[in-house]
Amino acid sequence: MGSRTTFNGLVCGATIAAASVLAGLSASPAHAQATISLYELARFNLNSTSSGSNAEFIGSNPIAVGWNGSKLYVAGFNGSAATANTSVIEITNAASVTNWTASGFVTPTYSSTFGTISTAASRGYTGLAMQGNQLLASYDGGSNSPNGIQMFDASSNARSWNLTASGTTTANIGTTRGYAGPDFDPGYLGISGSGNGAAWVTQGQGRRFLNNSTTGASIYTTTANVPTGAAQGMIINTNPLSSTWRDIAFDPATGDMYTRNQVGVTRTNRTGANTDADPITSTAGQSAYVYINSGSLTSNNVGVNIGYMNSVQSSNFNDFTNPYAGDLLVFNDRGSTAAGQSWTNVVKFTTTSGSSITPSYTFLASPLTSTGAYDFEWDAATQTLAVLDFSNRTVSLFSTAVPEPSTWAMLVAGGVASAGTGLRRRFRRRG
Repeated sequence: MGSRTTFNGLVCGATIAAASVLAGLSASPAHAQATISLYELARFNLNSTSSGSNAEFIGSNPIAVGWNGSKLYVAGFNGSAATANTSVIEITNAASVTNWTASGFVTPTYSSTFGTISTAASRGYTGLAMQGNQLLASYDGGSNSPNGIQMFDASSNARSWNLTASGTTTANIGTTRGYAGPDFDPGYLGISGSGNGAAWVTQGQGRRFLNNSTTGASIYTTTANVPTGAAQGMIINTNPLSSTWRDIAFDPATGDMYTRNQVGVTRTNRTGANTDADPITSTAGQSAYVYINSGSLTSNNVGVNIGYMNSVQSSNFNDFTNPYAGDLLVFNDRGSTAAGQSWTNVVKFTTTSGSSITPSYTFLASPLTSTGAYDFEWDAATQTLAVLDFSNRTVSLFSTAVPEPSTWAMLVAGGVASAGTGLRRRFRRRG
């Protein structure tokens, strides 16, 4: 092997020929390990979205991230002391990272803002989720609102529906505050299974709600036949009881549900379209804790989130290795809102049963300390994880795997130009 060089904390074999690239690409044994490797491909600075004088203003801080491997969205929170607008915005050059034409500290370009709502102090958007070209958003203005759950078309960024499409008044659906981040329910036993749609939970309600992803019509609500034809959502209460939900995520293969609440992380085993059982006790209509906060209860803290990382692939390519294969959970253990918290202490990875997995990071630069508020979305097709840092106003894209062999061959043989921080510099020969 030739000499090795580092760039922005990334270590690469710098004199590898294309033939060696292909020969060196091999799969690690396909079983779960105790460590997962995460390589930061790009970091976007979102500071300009916090200034009300800028066209890209979304609120005082970005709080939620949506990512489908090519389209990247962030939504805003109003942390000011006065009423102000909060919005959603697309980072329009994010696809340049996963198509390997840009990397490093990338200056974001933006769409126009959308989903703009006049928002009371200390309120705003709480979550985003993507499925194909559908962007699902939750919003909490402090009271019932038809905008508590909204769907946007990511091909145009136009709103497809909000809760006025549910067929009844918001008061009859439950407490329609988007208190917790939403997610796409794949249905029982996976994609397009029975019981699939736009899923959400909210404070004080021990049930999972569901709306038709396309039309917004209610499927599962808090009260049977309200509106006409809707059923009561399945019970997801935990023991000890807690319904201070903050975020949800689903296993796309089974439909099993994971929630983040003030106590920790819960798991709900799906037994049907609208039925479930505690995975530990098998008690019908219950959930079980798979992780208890290591610090204090999160109380009503915003920015307490969870993501489901399915079909993680192991890889072994010279310095780029990842021993983990399978599914896992990523979440933040935010027991405090105090400043000075370390990313590596707050962000946790576990198996779906709660066993700890140690992350091995390769950062572009060490992330600054924060107040512990992060959001996550994983894209299995590109093996990339988006992580939003609320306090530092950044969003990062991490990879757990190398690209296709033909892409690696192209990169090493010719490089890809990208304004100072691109892949050409990572793989350039040294004399």
